[in-house]
Amino acid sequence: MRFGKNKKGFSMILVITAISFLGIIGALVLSVVMTNMQIKSSDLVSKKTFYTAEIAADEIVSGLEGISADAMEEAYQSLVVNYMSSTGDRQKLLSKNFFRYVAAQLGASELPSTDPTVDTLTGNTFTFQLSKLNDLIETQFNTEGVGGTLTITCSTNPASSTSELAYSGTPSATGSGFTLDYQYITLMNVKISYESNNGFASSITTDLNITLPESEEITPAFAKYALISDQLIEVRSATEVKGSMYAGTLQTSYSSIPSSSTYPFDGGIAILGSGDLEVNAENSNVITRENIWVHDGAKLTVNGGKVWAENILTSGAATDVVPNEIKLDSQVRVENDLNLRSANSKITLKSEYVGLSFDSIDSAGKKNAAKSSAMLINGKNSSLDLTGLSTLILGGRSFISTSSATSSITGATFDTDNDIMMGESIAVKKDQSAYLIPVTSELKCRVNPIKIDTLEEYAKKLESTRTTPFSTAAQTSDSRYRELEDKEIWNYEATETNEIYTKYLNPSEPIKRVYYRLGAGSGSIQMVSFYYNFKSEATANAYYSDYFHSNKDKVKENISYHEDTAGNATVTTKDKADYARYFVGGQIVAKTPSSSGEYIILKNNEYNPDTYETSAAGLYTEIEEYKNKYKALQASLSENGIPPANPDASRLFDSIINYSYLSNKSANKMIEDSTKHYYYLYKDLGAYNSVNMELYIVHNDGTNGSGGAAFKVPEGMNGIVITSGDVIMPQNFTGVVIARGIIHASSANSKIYADEVMVLKALKACVDTIDNFGNYVNAYSGSASSGESVLKYRKNISYENWKKNEEQ
Repeated sequence: MRFGKNKKGFSMILVITAISFLGIIGALVLSVVMTNMQIKSSDLVSKKTFYTAEIAADEIVSGLEGISADAMEEAYQSLVVNYMSSTGDRQKLLSKNFFRYVAAQLGASELPSTDPTVDTLTGNTFTFQLSKLNDLIETQFNTEGVGGTLTITCSTNPASSTSELAYSGTPSATGSGFTLDYQYITLMNVKISYESNNGFASSITTDLNITLPESEEITPAFAKYALISDQLIEVRSATEVKGSMYAGTLQTSYSSIPSSSTYPFDGGIAILGSGDLEVNAENSNVITRENIWVHDGAKLTVNGGKVWAENILTSGAATDVVPNEIKLDSQVRVENDLNLRSANSKITLKSEYVGLSFDSIDSAGKKNAAKSSAMLINGKNSSLDLTGLSTLILGGRSFISTSSATSSITGATFDTDNDIMMGESIAVKKDQSAYLIPVTSELKCRVNPIKIDTLEEYAKKLESTRTTPFSTAAQTSDSRYRELEDKEIWNYEATETNEIYTKYLNPSEPIKRVYYRLGAGSGSIQMVSFYYNFKSEATANAYYSDYFHSNKDKVKENISYHEDTAGNATVTTKDKADYARYFVGGQIVAKTPSSSGEYIILKNNEYNPDTYETSAAGLYTEIEEYKNKYKALQASLSENGIPPANPDASRLFDSIINYSYLSNKSANKMIEDSTKHYYYLYKDLGAYNSVNMELYIVHNDGTNGSGGAAFKVPEGMNGIVITSGDVIMPQNFTGVVIARGIIHASSANSKIYADEVMVLKALKACVDTIDNFGNYVNAYSGSASSGESVLKYRKNISYENWKKNEEQ
C-alpha cells in the first residue's frame, strides 16, 4: 500500500505544541512572579515588624526625654528652694537630684540618698522595672491590618520583670556598697520585640544611656540690659529706658543721696528731684539688690516686665503740686516693704504685687520687721491705689520699730531687734495708737507716752514699797525706770484689762517699751511708749479686728489723717473676691468698690499666719522660690541661674567682667586719655542696621594709676560701654552700659535703649577683631553664671550595644 502526501492536521499539531509551550512558560513566569511577590510581601511585613520595633524604641527614647525634662526641672527647683541651706558642690547636687528623680520614675531598686552629704548606696547591683518603659509607648500596634504583639523584656532573662540598671560610680572593694559620681544611668539589656499576627517577628536589643542634659549655647544675659551698675543708678531728669536695668550696692558713701539710720541709702535705683524715670520693660527686668527710692517730688513709671527690689520707698520734700509718684504696671517682687515715708506720696499698683518675706518671728523668737513684707503709709496727703492689681500676696505684717532705742537714751542700750507686731499688712502711722496701752485707771504710771524723767520720778516713789530694791547702778544713774516690772506700769490682771491680757498678750512679757527722742538736738526730750506685746501673729490679727469693730470712728479718723487734699482714700483696693489671687498675713483697712465710700476691714486669709509652712505650704514654697530667683538675678541677671552660695558677698560686675585684667594697664595695653582721667580701649565695630557700633572699655576707678573721673558716654552712641568706675549717660544711647561704679542719668529728656541683637553682633565683632577681648568679658567665653543656656534633651539619651534580631 502506498502512502500519499496529504499534510492536513500538521499545522494543528504545531499550534497545539506551541500553545502548550507558551502555557508552560507562562505558568513558569507566573510562578516566579507569585513567588517574588510572596517574597516581597514577606520582606515588607518583616520590615514593618522591624520598623514597628524601631518606632517603639524611639518612643521609649522620647519618653525618657520627657522624664529628663521633668527631672531637670525638679532638680533645679529643689536646688533653688534649698540652696541657702545647701553646702558643697551645687552642680553635683543638681546632678544627684536629677538622677534620683529619673531612677525613681523607672522604679529603680535603690535611689540616691536625699541627704546631700551621702553619695553611697547599700547595694552593688541594681534593677529597674521594664513596665516603666512600656508605659512610655503610645503607638497602637494593630494598624494597617498588621496587628501583633509588642513586648519589652530583659535580653539575658526574658522571664524577669526587671533588668539591670547601672549607676556611674565605683563599687566597694568589699563587694557591698557603691559610691556614686552622678555621671550617667544605663538601662541594660533592654529587648524590644514585635511579632505580627501572621507570625513575623523582629527585635532590637540595646542599652539605653541617660546623662545630665547638656547646655548648648550660652547667650550673655547682659545683652538684654540697657544699664547695669554694680552700685547705683541715679536719675535726675526725664529719662526713658527701654529694656532691663540693674543696680547693686554702694561700696562707699555717697553724700548726694538721702539717708537715715532706719533706711540707710546703700545703693539701688534713685530717682531724685526733677527725675522722671519711665521704664518700658516688656519681657524685661528692673532689678536692684537694694531699694528703689523716689525722692523730693520725683516720679517712677514702669510698664510691663518684672520689678525686683528690697524696698520701694518715697522720701524727701515732695509737695501737693509736685508729689512723689510711683506707677507700677508690672509683676512686682519686693523682699521687704513698700513704704510711703514722705508726705505727698501717690502710689498706683497694677498687675501683680508679691511681698517675699513671711517670717514675722525669726528662729530666735524675735519679732523682726525686716523679715515681714508689708505696706506702710507714714506721710500725710498720700494715697495707695491697689485697684489695678490682679494678684496681691502680702504674707507679712506691719511693725512698730524699736530701732530708735539707742545708747543716747539714759541707761545704755535696749532691745532694738524685737519689734512690736501689729495686726495689719497695710498700716498707716497714725493708727499705731491702736496698740498703745490706753490711759485708764489701770495704767499705773498715768501717762502713755511718758517722759523718761517723769517715769523715773514714778519709779522713785515705788522704791520704798518694792520687795526687790532697784539695783545700785540704777539708783546711781537715775535709770530705775529700766527695772520697772510690767505689772508696776499696767495692772493687766485687773477685771477691766484681764480679757485683753489673757486673750491676746504674751503672758511672760505683756508690755513692749519703745524708747525714743522727741525733737532734735540738745532740746530733744527722752520718751518711752508702752505697747501691747502679742503672743502670736494670729492673736495680733484677732486683737486688731476686735479693736476696729469697737473703735471704727477712731480708726477712720487715723486713716483719714493721711488722705490727700483731693479727698482720695489713703488706701483703695478691690473687694477680696475680685482678685485672681489674694493672700495677706494681717488685715487691711481700705475703701473698696462695695464699701459705699467707707473704710472697711479686709481680714486675712483662713490660713494660720503662725504656721505658713504647713497651713499654706504651696504658697510658702512658691514664695521661697521667688526669693531665691531674686538672689539668682542679683548674681547672674538670670532667674534660671543657680544661685551662688553667698550672693550678698559677690559683685555682679566681677562675674561678667574680668576686673583684675581690666584694671591692669600694663597687661591690657589701654591708652591714657589726654586729660589723664582714665585709661581706655576704643574700637569701631562696623555698621548694623545703618548705625555704627562702638566699644569703650574704660579703667577709671582711681586704682592702678587711673583717675577717678566719671566716663562721659558720647552722645548718640550705639554699642557697648564697660567701665571700672562711674559713668555719665548722654541724652541718647542704644546698647548696654556695664559699670562697676555709679551710673548718672541727668541729661534732659534722655532716651536709653537696650538692643539685644545689636549687642550680640557687637560682641561677635569684638571677638573677631580684638585679640584679647576674651580676657575682659567672662560671660561671653562660656560662663553660665552670667548667661542663659538651652538644655538639649535628645542628646542626653543614647543607644549603646545596639543589635537587630539577636538570637538568644
